[in-house]
Amino acid sequence: MTTKFSKLIMINFIAFGLIACSSSKLSKASADHSVDFTLQNDYPIGKSVSESQNWISLNANEVFKSTEKGMLVLPGKEAAFSSIQYRNPMVAPKVGEAITASIDFTYDQMKKRTEKEVIRVGFSNGSSNLMATFNRKGWGDYHSIGMEDYVVGIVFHTSEIGFKNNAALGTSNPLQLSITLTRAKGDLWNMVVLLKNLTPTSNWSKRWEKNGLSFPSGNTDKLFGVIQAGASDADAGIANRLVTRFDLNTKKAPPAIAKTWNGVDFKKYILPMKPQGPLVSEGIWGKDILPRDPKNGLEDASMENWCYWDGSIVKDDVGKYHMYASRWTQEQPHGNGWKEHSKGIHAVSDNVMGPYKDLGLTWPQWKEGLGHNVIGLRMFDGRYAMVTSDRTRGEVFVSDHPNGPFKLLGEIQVDSNGFNPGLARYQSGDSKGNMSNVMIIPREDGRYMIVARSTAIMISDNGILGPYKIMSDRIYADMPEIPQTRMEDPTAWYSGGMYHMLVNHWPGKTTYHFSSKDGIKDWKYRSIAYRKDESIFRYTDGTVDEWYIVQRPTAYTENGHITHFNFSVIDVTKGADRGNDKHGSKIIVVPFDGEAFDKDMQAIIAAEKK
Repeated sequence: MTTKFSKLIMINFIAFGLIACSSSKLSKASADHSVDFTLQNDYPIGKSVSESQNWISLNANEVFKSTEKGMLVLPGKEAAFSSIQYRNPMVAPKVGEAITASIDFTYDQMKKRTEKEVIRVGFSNGSSNLMATFNRKGWGDYHSIGMEDYVVGIVFHTSEIGFKNNAALGTSNPLQLSITLTRAKGDLWNMVVLLKNLTPTSNWSKRWEKNGLSFPSGNTDKLFGVIQAGASDADAGIANRLVTRFDLNTKKAPPAIAKTWNGVDFKKYILPMKPQGPLVSEGIWGKDILPRDPKNGLEDASMENWCYWDGSIVKDDVGKYHMYASRWTQEQPHGNGWKEHSKGIHAVSDNVMGPYKDLGLTWPQWKEGLGHNVIGLRMFDGRYAMVTSDRTRGEVFVSDHPNGPFKLLGEIQVDSNGFNPGLARYQSGDSKGNMSNVMIIPREDGRYMIVARSTAIMISDNGILGPYKIMSDRIYADMPEIPQTRMEDPTAWYSGGMYHMLVNHWPGKTTYHFSSKDGIKDWKYRSIAYRKDESIFRYTDGTVDEWYIVQRPTAYTENGHITHFNFSVIDVTKGADRGNDKHGSKIIVVPFDGEAFDKDMQAIIAAEKK
């Protein structure tokens, strides 16, 4: 990728120099431009688009070909991230002014599951680019828009752009991807990326923005429109990428839709991590997450034994911190590890941040320690409880002492109470009958509450095993701002006089915040809590760790406020975490200003009552 990018800059710079010397072309610099790739007089069938008078190829590969339906991106590997540049430049906007480039396109999806970029459009200053990107996400049922090298952006369901029933196969609706750059000040730009469904009966669109961007190099006196292929057809699981139109103009971006929610900026309460020892750059796994603090949380720094996952923190009566979590041997790939080898474990530390010492399995006498989605809590009677689900049906183990021994109390019982039983347990597949992502919260009213994967609220009036009555549908059901599928890993807590919940949408790597006064019926969407790539893992010296996978958030509260969150993190994709490869997972602990968070949330609730 680096080599391709270097060649692109070199060719782009030469092209910029040639164009800049042409007075006839510069005379068009302030005009708007439109290109119809279906006009065969301008773009003869079978010819390379760069043979026309309007475009320059920025790669040695001639992969953009004219057809009767428009400009086709050729299917071969050589097409990956190839670019063409519009010959006529635009005078760069002044402060407060804008420039917009857009493409109209369609494509076919041939494979369901992939996470790749499909196509980009943007601007070059002759030396470097700022590009909008359109991507495939998840299991084929989500897509996203964003910017180059920031591919999460905002996600949306595949059916909204022409694919039905989650099949994700067939031809897309006609789509338009646009990028608008507004000069904020100096060489800083505000970017808006917009995707529209051009079907005549549709008014659907998605908008994403990011402010304070700059071109990596070069000046910005003039800007050129650029179209760039994403991944190759084979890698992206697609075919027939057809661009029918390109527009370059000085239009401003449409205003953002007024928000319909009221919440806090959750990220500002996530505090920098104080290292529990020197930040380490050598001799530990995860070469792309260096330097880091291997003494934070629970980690096998050598990656010779264990991968860790899940986890919640419980403080005992003498001030020690206990982390109840799951682990599997690092010899296993991540997918096999959590599905077939995950076991419940206990670790302890004198400091809430760690390091936590692994003390081993907590119920080796039961199914050889089998456990996943493991969490721990203090019961109303003071006993310590551990919960396992997903790979098991949903069991509770208890002990009088935080170090165990933990004995099976029983299986969690659920009363559907007229609701879909699938809100509590899987209804099909290998995990049929199992609960998942179970979190048990001792409520302020003396009852126990379960929040599981679906986020449906379940209440027990009869102890920690239930029966729990399902009291609601998914808390985000029919909320237009929230994806309605692929939501998981809810964590819930009580602080500041109200209940809170975070829920993660894994294709978008985005976590949403909700609140409720009673924790049952009146849940409201508050804000995006954080996105995976928003530098939430910061050290006090300014160092940032950008973990590739961030899941399983769990809140730790003390004296009525959250003080820390813990997360399960991986340095690569789950598929790339193979056995014996110096990649893996750990549990990381991050401080949180819960007092300020509760104060600000209380002010919002008070204002809503007026």
